[in-house]
Amino acid sequence: MHQSRLARGAAPRGPDLGTLTLVNGSVTLRSKPQPPPLAGIAPDVWLCGPIAPRIGPSRGGYETANRRLAGLLEGQGVAVRELAYPDTLGAGPLRKLWQYRTGFGRIRAALTGAAHWRGDGAETPPPILHMTPLLRQFALQEWRVIWAARTAGLRVVLDLRAGNKLRDLARWGPGYRGLIRSTLSMADALCHEGAEQAADWAALAPGKPAIWLPNFVAGAEVAGASPRRDAGVIRLIHLGTVSAAKGVPDAIGVADALVAAGLRVRLDIVGRAVPEYAPTLRAACARRPHLRFHGPLSAAAVRPLLDRATVFLFLTKWRGEGQSNALTEAMARGCVPVVTRHGFNASTVGDCGLLVEDRDDHAAIARRIAALSRTGASGGRYRLAQAAIATVKARFTQTAVLPVLARAYGAAQGDGDGG
Repeated sequence: MHQSRLARGAAPRGPDLGTLTLVNGSVTLRSKPQPPPLAGIAPDVWLCGPIAPRIGPSRGGYETANRRLAGLLEGQGVAVRELAYPDTLGAGPLRKLWQYRTGFGRIRAALTGAAHWRGDGAETPPPILHMTPLLRQFALQEWRVIWAARTAGLRVVLDLRAGNKLRDLARWGPGYRGLIRSTLSMADALCHEGAEQAADWAALAPGKPAIWLPNFVAGAEVAGASPRRDAGVIRLIHLGTVSAAKGVPDAIGVADALVAAGLRVRLDIVGRAVPEYAPTLRAACARRPHLRFHGPLSAAAVRPLLDRATVFLFLTKWRGEGQSNALTEAMARGCVPVVTRHGFNASTVGDCGLLVEDRDDHAAIARRIAALSRTGASGGRYRLAQAAIATVKARFTQTAVLPVLARAYGAAQGDGDGG
């Protein structure tokens, strides 16, 4: 365990306030620049997992969240080394197997090369491996990465994202459960993005700090006030992976129901279409003038679409759903979330949106959206839009998450239990 100077018997001393300088016969105190608090807890972080490129659209939620995390850490003066998982998008099965094998091998080699770190006898804390594991078929390779990090003397924070990991533990065999328990046992601290699962992770890893660490957005992404929408058009938006499991066919069905009710509607669909659904989507858009498929867009290109949208329509049933980055992004811009009670949607939205129990009942969802839109600019839609922005500001911005991250890293360094 990393020890402080005091714990190692060093004499206490007052804070280093800076240097005294004589200027024109007067003594001036020149303040010494102080590092941001997070850099003092974890000056070096090795971020491991799927990580989006610095330029260009992300290929998924893990990549988006890790790119934002890297930016937050760097903004706090933390030296970040990125250990990105291999990009296998579009590769065949054998090619994927080879890319994963060699990619994880490179990650282990990089960690093994850090094995010279053993502390310098001063206050510098050890580096932290912040890992967002995928588990499932990657679990053994990820176990080996964590083992390499521990052997090299790094502290380990396991950031357990997505909503299917506990279901996989229940569904897969005892060998898999044993491997996951062993993986958790090597961590110094656990993070999870769903408050609904806190007790389960604590039970699986007794004695380990288990800290809620949600996805977040930058403060600049949050609207100062709900942008004024065109009251004459109900503008819906789906943002993220475009597939049946993510609810796009049902979103189209809701848009159709609104059109059938005589309302002016526009549904913007933004994201990467999975190959098996792309032909169906193209055919649907060709027959419906109220649909527009944009494909994947950069954050800068998405923002104007969010600012014009009335509703973020997210009727997902994807088995891995956790806390959607797209949901938080849309709420930050004042879109009213209309989402299925699935994954961590309910705890993310709270009372600032509409929860859908039956996503197949398109007409009922359409009626709720129409009623919301009829309440006028100062009514229900505006109130929920303001509440969505306030929720993001309070819980899902860099400012809100920073103290949570500091607790997690402090717990990993042995400075408290992360509570």
